[in-house]
Amino acid sequence: MFVDSKHIKKVSEEFIDTRIDYWLRKNFPSFHYFFLCKLIRKGLIKINGKKCTQYNILKKGDFIRIPDVLLQSNMESEYKIPKSLAKLVKTWIIYKDRDILIINKPNGLAVQGGTKVKLNLDLLLDTLKFTNSSKPKIVHRLDKDTSGILILARNLKSAKYLSSLFHQKQVHKLYLAITYGKLQKDYEKLESKIFQNGKMYSSVTYYWKLKSNKKFSLLIIRPITGRKHQIRKHLLTKRLQILGDKKYFIHKNDKLNNSKILNLHALYFGYENLSGETKQFTANLPFEFINNLKRYDIEINYQNIEFNN
Repeated sequence: MFVDSKHIKKVSEEFIDTRIDYWLRKNFPSFHYFFLCKLIRKGLIKINGKKCTQYNILKKGDFIRIPDVLLQSNMESEYKIPKSLAKLVKTWIIYKDRDILIINKPNGLAVQGGTKVKLNLDLLLDTLKFTNSSKPKIVHRLDKDTSGILILARNLKSAKYLSSLFHQKQVHKLYLAITYGKLQKDYEKLESKIFQNGKMYSSVTYYWKLKSNKKFSLLIIRPITGRKHQIRKHLLTKRLQILGDKKYFIHKNDKLNNSKILNLHALYFGYENLSGETKQFTANLPFEFINNLKRYDIEINYQNIEFNN
């Protein structure tokens, strides 16, 4: 009776040795993270009948008790993916093997759910199962308005390995950005504290100039840490705003900031895979980004950029 109750969920193998808050986010993506943590604090989420904190690690054989509020509105179980959308999602694929799947995420698509997010990548992952019994796992994020490379794990072993690489900063990520504002240096290291989830965290970003004119620049950017909106916040400290950014800006002049998209693109991803091989991937730019390079006379052949892992 304990196992069969609709309020009781047994921890599946893929979530063994992960935190309870991670399990909740994956199983109830339509709910905001802070709301899920609030349920934990109030004692409405229990592990094996006992109260827990968001930091509790799940073990084999654990049972999680779920309150009614999560069961009544779980969008993931209700959402039916239209065939046309499922077909579109598959066109985003850059690379696939037995361990990973790499996609070119479009602008405007959130990676995971939130209070104001109706559609997100997490809800679409069933379209990317192929012959696997379970959908791929998200191991890192891109901001909703940032396009480009996103790596997904196709099994638990790969998910744990990739998560450890991100945690140890052993992945090489590069972004392209079109910025407005006077560029003071061709190369710079940006370092500051960023407020996130109620705490201050250190953050480091490097940028290099690829091309510029009096008003606009094309930068290649390497974030070392992964704080929320880190690149956008760091560039703003140098009075550089990313073209199309409606949240972090210096000039609200629509004539200077009238791009349909945020011109920030995750261009390159390099890492050492489970077999010890160095893997490198790039993602094509959105059409709007390419058009803006021409429009503001900062066009380059980005496919000829050399990457050192």
